[in-house]
Amino acid sequence: MKNLAFSQNILNNGLRFINIPTGSINAASVLVLVKAGSRYEYSNLSGIAHFLEHMFFKGGKKFKSTREISTAIDGLGGIFNAMTDKEEVGFFIKLPSKKIEVALDILSDMFLNSKFYQTDIDQEKKVIIEEINMYEDTPMFQTNELLESILYKGGSLGRRIIGNRKIIESIKQKDFINFTKQFYFPENIVIVTAGETKNVNEKMISRFFNFENEGKTPEEFFYKEDQAESRVILKSKDTEQSHFSLGFRMPEASYHHEDYFKAKILSVILGEGMSSRMFLSIREEKGLAYRISSSIQSFIDTGYLDVSAGVDNKQVLMAIKAILFEFQKIRDKKIDEKELDKSKEYLKGKLSLGLEESLDVAFFLGRQEILTNKILNVLDVFKKINDVTAEDIFNLANKRFIEKGLNIGIIGPVIDEELIRRGLKIG
Repeated sequence: MKNLAFSQNILNNGLRFINIPTGSINAASVLVLVKAGSRYEYSNLSGIAHFLEHMFFKGGKKFKSTREISTAIDGLGGIFNAMTDKEEVGFFIKLPSKKIEVALDILSDMFLNSKFYQTDIDQEKKVIIEEINMYEDTPMFQTNELLESILYKGGSLGRRIIGNRKIIESIKQKDFINFTKQFYFPENIVIVTAGETKNVNEKMISRFFNFENEGKTPEEFFYKEDQAESRVILKSKDTEQSHFSLGFRMPEASYHHEDYFKAKILSVILGEGMSSRMFLSIREEKGLAYRISSSIQSFIDTGYLDVSAGVDNKQVLMAIKAILFEFQKIRDKKIDEKELDKSKEYLKGKLSLGLEESLDVAFFLGRQEILTNKILNVLDVFKKINDVTAEDIFNLANKRFIEKGLNIGIIGPVIDEELIRRGLKIG
């Protein structure tokens, strides 16, 4: 694996532009990232970042409707979509490289000329409420939301991205206009082009995104760590399985933290992949779960490590205790070099395989820039991974796998909360 060749520029208005000419045959991707995710919402407008993502596709001045946008892209065999996360919002189009200016034209028209007509807003409210219904009918999608609601209770990180029905129903045109003015300013945006893009340059991007808008991210949205005891949240639902996410507060998982890759490797060892400790113990040896995995969830100023699983309703407590025992084992005994090396190769292999498409490459560099204002190239990441030691993993596990940093969110039939609380013991 080698480093990606790319260029970075800042336009006169402060907008950041990254070009990654990977040489993909006849294909190019355009990605626009905005640091305007759901953590930047006030509680009375929870869900507006995601709602706004939908509204941009209602059309602007040149492409006046969703139909006109989709017809222009479909007519070229392209694909387009968008995503809203806690930190950022992303919009992307992939199409034949010779038509890349069509993508830039559509995206700039969406950003600069959206009207947010009330009729479109009212129509899209119905769509989002159906999206809420879909998620609420799928418990495995909800457990992380429950977990974050107690990890970051009282703050915007603890609210779900999609919002709730009551607030979605209340959002008006002026709310979109104000949110756009506050967060969609040039310095808060990164544009990435990738693929057969050797002819894309700063001048071309400026032609489409030459705009001014003064905005500033309020400081009160940034999170301060605060937890003195373990926390439990239960949601009663008549399901065949109980689903839960169990997580430990871990600031080291933050994008900005120097120990980020230590946290990542710790997660890999515990539950990423079919040879991980959790998979082999909880699923293969004990047969307690079909679905079990771990991950780190990262934000710019905090993070956590979690394990998610779906288990038989009668075996929830047994599964929780078995999972906590795996946390205890990795805390109490240093891992051997063979297991550490396997986890490092897993991470490096996943990264290599995840950079095969132009859109993947765009997200890899673009998200680093929008979230950290700093880019680690592929070999930089490999070095960070290789530098992690067994002692690092041992120290991090001992520092963070403690009861007062433990949280769990469970969805399933009626569960005895006190029984769960008594089961949250680690060593």
